[in-house]
Amino acid sequence: INLFMERCPCRIVGITGSVGKSTTTAMTGEILARRYTTHIGGNIGRCLLNDLPTIKPDHVVVLELSSFQLERLPLIGVSPQVVLVTNLLANHLDRHGTMDAYAEAKKNIFSFQGREDVLILNADDAALADWAGEAPGHVATFSARDADPFDLLLPGRHNQANAQAAWAVASQFVIDRDTAAAALAGFRGLPHRLQRVVQRDGVQYWNDSKCTTPAGAIVALNSFPPGHSILLVGGYDKQLSFDALGRLAANRAKAVLCYGQAAEPIAKATRGRGPALVEVVADLPAAVARARALAEAGDVVLLSPACASYDQFTNYEERGERFARLAGD
Repeated sequence: INLFMERCPCRIVGITGSVGKSTTTAMTGEILARRYTTHIGGNIGRCLLNDLPTIKPDHVVVLELSSFQLERLPLIGVSPQVVLVTNLLANHLDRHGTMDAYAEAKKNIFSFQGREDVLILNADDAALADWAGEAPGHVATFSARDADPFDLLLPGRHNQANAQAAWAVASQFVIDRDTAAAALAGFRGLPHRLQRVVQRDGVQYWNDSKCTTPAGAIVALNSFPPGHSILLVGGYDKQLSFDALGRLAANRAKAVLCYGQAAEPIAKATRGRGPALVEVVADLPAAVARARALAEAGDVVLLSPACASYDQFTNYEERGERFARLAGD
């Protein structure tokens, strides 16, 4: 990222946050591509270094930036010209140690902006309230609370928030709302981010393998009617609290099937707090098999792990692809 940002000849949009940054990055790229030659990369899974010879000064680059990548921006003292922060929730404490250290890494995305650059913050997230005072340039906000909703193919209130965030970025490039709405109306989402993979016997199977935090699983669970979700959750324990997720899942899910390294802590945070069935199973194949036995027409089998994949898989993509195969078998 540092090598690229030092050499990029055009304006860069930098997007970070604890959840929603990949989808917001993709949505932003869809809108900007209506008016500009647009390049999307970074933490979303594509390195743009090899594209440098084809990137021109009148193009736009949209980068998803993780806290791991942002830790090293002080080495070059460069920040993107337009920055958006989706939210700040507990994540990666196994690496950063504290929320303060995690937040400081995130703030590097705007710390080296110029006076004419723009920082866009989520007005609905109280954790970001003080960040505006630290911005070297202009500050704008977005909110999903009172804004006119976009017509989206994707479920969930969080995707409306992602759409409003993408529109807030696009407005900095003098793109009108009708153009943004047209781009968003055809957006089908990203693999492994609340992606419907199959429907069989009246049961829908949704792959949200990219969800590696309890906060993300809460968002996914809230996207479906209460009492009809069979939640598959677990994996590598990043030392995050499962208390809020356990409380919600116990009362909103039909069943919670826990697997992997974090299975017992999640089950402990969920059992006895509501009517949902809570079980610990050996691994993801066992969780899918048990979910199939429990599911009835109208139910949703939701893989939203709330944990990293490293205990049983190479990455979240492998985990999501395995779930999709199991769901379709």
